[in-house]
Amino acid sequence: MGSRTPELERSESQASVETAWNLPPEWFTSPEIFALEKEHIFRRSWNLVGRTDQIAEVGDRFSFTLHDEPVLVVRASEDKVRAFANVCRHRSHRVDVECKASRTIRCPYHGWAYELNGQLRKAKGMDGAEGFDVADFRLHEFHCETLGPWIFVALEDPPPFQDVFAPVIAASENHFAADLEYRGTRKWEAPINWKAFTDNFDESYHLPYIHSYSLEQVIDWQDEWKDKWGLGYYGLEPYPRGPGARMAGAIGGVGDYRRLKPAIPTLTEKQQVGYTIFWVWPLTIIFFMPDGMIAVSLRPTGPETLEDTWSWWMPPAADSKEKLLQGILMHFGHIINEEDTEAMIHVQEGLRSRYAEAGRYAPNLEDTLHHSHKILRSHLLPLLSTNGHAGGNGNGSR
Repeated sequence: MGSRTPELERSESQASVETAWNLPPEWFTSPEIFALEKEHIFRRSWNLVGRTDQIAEVGDRFSFTLHDEPVLVVRASEDKVRAFANVCRHRSHRVDVECKASRTIRCPYHGWAYELNGQLRKAKGMDGAEGFDVADFRLHEFHCETLGPWIFVALEDPPPFQDVFAPVIAASENHFAADLEYRGTRKWEAPINWKAFTDNFDESYHLPYIHSYSLEQVIDWQDEWKDKWGLGYYGLEPYPRGPGARMAGAIGGVGDYRRLKPAIPTLTEKQQVGYTIFWVWPLTIIFFMPDGMIAVSLRPTGPETLEDTWSWWMPPAADSKEKLLQGILMHFGHIINEEDTEAMIHVQEGLRSRYAEAGRYAPNLEDTLHHSHKILRSHLLPLLSTNGHAGGNGNGSR
């Protein structure tokens, strides 16, 4: 049939789940595709970058690299968090290396000093520079927002934060009202494309196979996520139906489950046995659970490399028994992610093969996956059509 042209890809973006084909394998391995995603999707999206407790006091800060951009996040005031390019306006040295708390951001190279709002305050040695005025120099500032314990940064022209996160904000009220405590973070680094991760997350088709030991007894794998817009909901059917109730029954009944786990008194009846899971496209996943919250930050570092960071919040443990149970629940989550990661690595290995071809979607099991691919195609196809490239493995496959 020849390689996949932009016209063919465009037709797939409009096809129903019953007739459409998956993304071409090259979209999971191509440096060119990844460069387009980074420039036109990742930089313009809201990225989960850290926690507010990391910068509890004015002057606290931390730094990291986001889509090849060095970033500095600072507590500028009690109610304002700012994100700057970690690049001095003098000679582009990282403006902050050690990230020690201070009311000033001072570049260690030549001592240029900035206010916490990014404005240059002092530049020693510049007295003889004609027309030089510190008022003309500021650190480049990125878009930065907070939601509950989370900090989000967008590098360029993102959609309004309140619009993107409206469903999350609506669902978060009862969990945010609880006295949840940060329980820790774990980072995985895997040789996979970011879409291998999100595609796996997008469907429950694989549960009875990849998670035959860990999850099959507690989640109905045929209960496909109800929301078709990238936001998945588990356990929201009227009690006692749904996987939340199955989880409870699997360890001794709903009553026993509620007594075993640390209670969150602000949650509704449904929330006490149900899970609400949001994928905020493309790189943030948030879980609201009977036991607390999980936030997942995806950081694509190359066309076939990904960092995924999982952070947990849970209620205060009343005693050692509850603390042990919380540790077991976190470990259970790590087991599930390890199972998924192994499967995703094998998928990525297959995608490199010259015999890899786009497959078909399973209706009713991969509807959300189909929709997320439509979103991606809507972003990439206008860019790809300018050079006549849409992917393909050179093997004459779809």
